[in-house]
Amino acid sequence: MNHEEHPHRQVAGIRRYRSKSQRPCDLCRARKVLCNIPDPTRPCQLCDRTGRDCTFVGNPNKKPRDSRTRRLDSDGGGGTPIVVPQQALRQDVGVYEALRMPDDVQSSGIESGIDLTPLDGTVSQSIFSPGGGINWDISFDQHGIDGSDQPFDFFANGELPNLEPLDDPTPSDDYGEIPAATPSKTADHPAALFERLSFDQRPDHSTYFRFVFEDLPILSRSIVFEDLNKFVAEASTGLLAGIYALALPFTPWDEKLCLDSAYFKPDINDLWQVSYTCLQKELHFPRLSTIQIFLLLLNHTPFDVVVVENPFVWSLAASMLAMAQSLGLNVNPAGWKLPAWEVRLRRRLWWAVYVEYTWRAVTHGRSSMISDDDGDVSPLTSADFSLDPTSVIPENIRDQSLDYFIRLCSLTEITSGICRQFFSLRAASRPQILDSLLEQARGPRQQLLKWLEDLPESLALRPEPSDSDADDSVKSHRSLYVAYYTTHILVLRALLRPIIDSNTQLSHVQSSVETVLQACRGLIQTVIKFIRGLDARHQSAFWPAYTRNCLAYPGLFCYMLCLQKRQPDMTAYDQNLLATWRKTLRTRMQSWHFLRFAIVKVDAIYWKKLYQDKN
Repeated sequence: MNHEEHPHRQVAGIRRYRSKSQRPCDLCRARKVLCNIPDPTRPCQLCDRTGRDCTFVGNPNKKPRDSRTRRLDSDGGGGTPIVVPQQALRQDVGVYEALRMPDDVQSSGIESGIDLTPLDGTVSQSIFSPGGGINWDISFDQHGIDGSDQPFDFFANGELPNLEPLDDPTPSDDYGEIPAATPSKTADHPAALFERLSFDQRPDHSTYFRFVFEDLPILSRSIVFEDLNKFVAEASTGLLAGIYALALPFTPWDEKLCLDSAYFKPDINDLWQVSYTCLQKELHFPRLSTIQIFLLLLNHTPFDVVVVENPFVWSLAASMLAMAQSLGLNVNPAGWKLPAWEVRLRRRLWWAVYVEYTWRAVTHGRSSMISDDDGDVSPLTSADFSLDPTSVIPENIRDQSLDYFIRLCSLTEITSGICRQFFSLRAASRPQILDSLLEQARGPRQQLLKWLEDLPESLALRPEPSDSDADDSVKSHRSLYVAYYTTHILVLRALLRPIIDSNTQLSHVQSSVETVLQACRGLIQTVIKFIRGLDARHQSAFWPAYTRNCLAYPGLFCYMLCLQKRQPDMTAYDQNLLATWRKTLRTRMQSWHFLRFAIVKVDAIYWKKLYQDKN
């Protein structure tokens, strides 16, 4: 390096990457970090660590101006120029927005001055232009989005690129500097990209398997832990983003990430944006990871937990079902020439789709489009969760309970039958005769009681021990009981229809009416007791997104009970039950955001009554 040719290099010290009087080197300016030159005879610290030449040959490129700005200048507009930012990629997808890519994207492989073509234009041109092709696996893109030689990679530094301007004084030194991959080096040394993708992502996977896998067993433990770095390098970027997004709330339990997450956490919305953007690309070339991304996205809770889910969520669930059928997940793969791990994974994925779709149909009030004749996948057993003998898996992940998901699948089958029998459009339009409804409800209620009796010891509700013997570990099985109580509520709601209808004569079945009303009150009392028994150990666990809607069912069901006129002497008691449920939610909603949607539903009942009384 010739210092005489570069007078800016002769003065030692710290230089800002935007400085014009003391220019930083090309690498520090590209990464937008301070250029620290302790000795004028040596390269800067960043170039010294990375082994790069400390050069000063590049010129800072100016940000291209908007066409509208150029037009205003050409028209002779004086004063301060008006710069209109480029319109970001937008899609009407509810809470899932497309990933915005501003001009200044911090990445180890992107240098300043390189303009990025809008993502929507790139995708559409690649799909519809003759002979156009696109590498949908973003994790292995060796070229920029605009076709340049600069690699663009969401996980270049082991984390998502920050979409905001950065003024960090120095690059992160937590785990050493990762060499920046250039196209020539990446082509010669594919391990460089491999190491960059797998950097610092092992804890997130362990956290997912520890806290989320029992509820969403949509990954193959044998494949993931056979070579974790290889899995991270080859997996879909959208799948990795969804895994990290669901595992992000549980980083305080990770010995490595607990301190990092205390000071800095990636924006979880950016992770979901990456996942959804990648899903749109994979829809044209679906694979098993496409279904996995669907399932992860459906468990994304909205930014405001009190809002009602828009129709996009239901359309996403329906698209997931259609894609699963297109991939043949509804067909038993036992006789196919597939590896044993893939057969097990395909069976689990189908049942995960079945569970997620069915509960979305319940919470959205839609009829299920799944027919019993459309699939022949048998119920899951412990064999579907077995591991390859050669797999080296952590003991805490190997010994996870399999009962939760197996029991949830069987409960979902019962729930699906109840919805088809009582809540389809045709069933709701028929005359509601209590005698007939009681006869129809006998079968589902017996199935529910048998399901509860057959629960293994690991899922049973046991009395809490004393404080001295208390176990502070996270308990993740209570969402199963929320689904169970919701299914019971569905049966009793169907029986309440003719009872709250004042035009229906029920004097000849007065004893049956009293039995149904008493069962309703007993169920509400049980649910109130159950919610009161949930403490921080249960609230800190992973809860499927549909349980947010299920927790609103008891309040609406209790309000429906208050409308009955068959027992006037019990009206005050029923109203007191609703007030008790409201108080229970109010006490706990500050520490558990999942209850906020339920309390808003109950508050709306009181607010409407108060508003009517004033008028």
